[in-house]
Amino acid sequence: MTVEKPEPSEGGSQSPPGGDAVTHDAPRPPEDGPEPVVVQEPESSAPWLPPEGNRSRQTLLRALAALGIAVAFAVVLGLVIVAFSKGVGSNGSSSRPAPPALTIPAAGGTGPGSAVPADWVEQTSNQGIVFRAPPGWTQRVDASIDFRVEPSASGPGVGQVGVGLSAGTTDPDAAATNYATSTYSGQSSFQQQPPTDVVSARGERGRQVLLSYSRSGTPVIVAIRAFPTGRGVLLVVSRAPASDQQRADRLASAVDTSIRLP
Repeated sequence: MTVEKPEPSEGGSQSPPGGDAVTHDAPRPPEDGPEPVVVQEPESSAPWLPPEGNRSRQTLLRALAALGIAVAFAVVLGLVIVAFSKGVGSNGSSSRPAPPALTIPAAGGTGPGSAVPADWVEQTSNQGIVFRAPPGWTQRVDASIDFRVEPSASGPGVGQVGVGLSAGTTDPDAAATNYATSTYSGQSSFQQQPPTDVVSARGERGRQVLLSYSRSGTPVIVAIRAFPTGRGVLLVVSRAPASDQQRADRLASAVDTSIRLP
């Protein structure tokens, strides 16, 4: 007789004879493994910019750098131009003396210089006008004036006085202006002041022109006075160094005081 061996039931459980099957569940491994540890990276402190923002920022920095270079170049160029201009100006001023500023006397023929110095010598012009001049001064004549010129070691000096009669006009203003322009306007550094009123030692109301120019590198001042007289417009002319502006006025006043018309 054959005895059959009962087959084990699914799940590894056996049913005892005469009873319900007892089920033993085998332990199952967990479906999921241990929870992963997530490590968070620290946030960057620099703000994130999109690519367009980076490009704009780089373009702005390049523009600012170019602007700074241009400004620095302009400043350096300006300093060079200023330094060059000063050098040229100083060279030009040293080669040719600047004409002096003219001082117009307040009144002619009536100031302290009107007195005729005692050592002045009486002269007679080529037109018959009697006047006085410093001793030792030499004669020089132009188309209108008979001068007496101060001597110097190298020839005629700066100081001079002279008298004459204007031809072609009876207007003192025109006579003084015309003589100044026709005689001195071609001189170096010529400058002329507008005519002003002047009164002669005899009471005639006339006009005076002051001018300056450079005579062989020396600035000089010339005073030209014109007075109406019975013989025409009387011209009284004097010249002196610009370093002594009042000397031209004193010379003209002294000559005017000494004049005797024929």
